[in-house]
Amino acid sequence: MITLQDGRFEIDAAIVAEGLGLTPQAVMQGLRDGTITTRSEHGEGEDAGRHRLTFFGPGKRLRLIMDETGQILKRTVAAHRGPSTVMPTSGSFASPPCFLHELDAEADGLPAASDPVQARDVARWRKAERERLLSERAALPVATREAAARAIAAHLDALLGDVTGKTISAYWPIKSELDLRPWLMSLNERGATACLPLVVEKSAPLRFRAWGAGTPMERGIWNIAVPASGDWLVPDILIAPVVGHDAGLYRLGYGGGYFDRTLAAIGASATAIGIGLASSRVATIFPQSHDVAMRAIVTEDGILRG
Repeated sequence: MITLQDGRFEIDAAIVAEGLGLTPQAVMQGLRDGTITTRSEHGEGEDAGRHRLTFFGPGKRLRLIMDETGQILKRTVAAHRGPSTVMPTSGSFASPPCFLHELDAEADGLPAASDPVQARDVARWRKAERERLLSERAALPVATREAAARAIAAHLDALLGDVTGKTISAYWPIKSELDLRPWLMSLNERGATACLPLVVEKSAPLRFRAWGAGTPMERGIWNIAVPASGDWLVPDILIAPVVGHDAGLYRLGYGGGYFDRTLAAIGASATAIGIGLASSRVATIFPQSHDVAMRAIVTEDGILRG
């Protein structure tokens, strides 16, 4: 069954599965991991009132042309030799990617913030993916997360080298985030200034204060521990936790936009490094105009660079 509501399509995975020669479960998994991608277009001119959905799977391409009621007017299956993340060329149809079962996995052709439909669909996809990744991370044994944090700390030391004179910000862990506080504390002993971020105003860039042994702490916004006083600092290096990340070094966070606003305010003088689990990598986070790529992503498996 195919339905069109509020400008987006919902389609039974069995329809796609039949066309691509897969099971419905394999279709849903392929949309999640990026091995199946989609494109949705609306007709113009003599094709007005029609819609075209294209699905790019492993070795096959399924294309459906439908009317406004979701009735399939034409169905074609063809060989697809290129990678599933390649954006097809536009014809007489043109519109943003559809939101399929709340998963839109078109990895190329980044959605423009000026398109409200695309922006909405990407936001909904991110919300679903964020919930999945957070649930998987929370389910890991504490010992597994602790081991990952130790491995990441070692990789950070290799990446940063001599930190003397540097101001380095990390984070106070929440929601099963990897705990790098021991590593951050050690920076003070190596000639750096460790600091933590503070939210001083909603929807504004983060501010930073020094943190170390004996620093008086208080509860900030969202009940996160922050330094109670001190001068405002500007970090040379910002370490940010990631919920998810992709090959372009883009970070999926909690959706508040604080880190992106902070990087935009500080500018290119700061080095941004994302921290997360290797299992949190996704095919793409569908970067928007406000997203800022990290200089590197560090996981327990190593360092990802651009």
